[in-house]
Amino acid sequence: MAPIKEAPVKAIREWKVIARDGRSWACGIYAPKNRSVEDVKFLEKHDCPELFYLLTGSVKLVVMRHGRKEVIPLTRKKAIVVDTWHNGFSDGRKKGMALVIERGKVSTQYMKLEKKC
Repeated sequence: MAPIKEAPVKAIREWKVIARDGRSWACGIYAPKNRSVEDVKFLEKHDCPELFYLLTGSVKLVVMRHGRKEVIPLTRKKAIVVDTWHNGFSDGRKKGMALVIERGKVSTQYMKLEKKC
């Protein structure tokens, strides 16, 4: 790998890895396609924690905490480390983007959310 490598920060699709070392870590741009909490149809859980940090716009995480769904807005003041069921949405006028850092190879489980009547 080159000693210095630039990684463009733009949302091409919902998830785009922009840098990795192949084994230990991967860094990517997350631009949620969901536009509201109601649009979130499933949650995912990896076999390791991942870090989220707001880059632009509005990004909110939907997480499962103590058996209940909770919405956590990302801010530029702190990073959030998630090690539970989660997904996200961007409800701003401009599509939001978050920087995500996770292990290089992850195993992911998915949980479909039940519809409310």
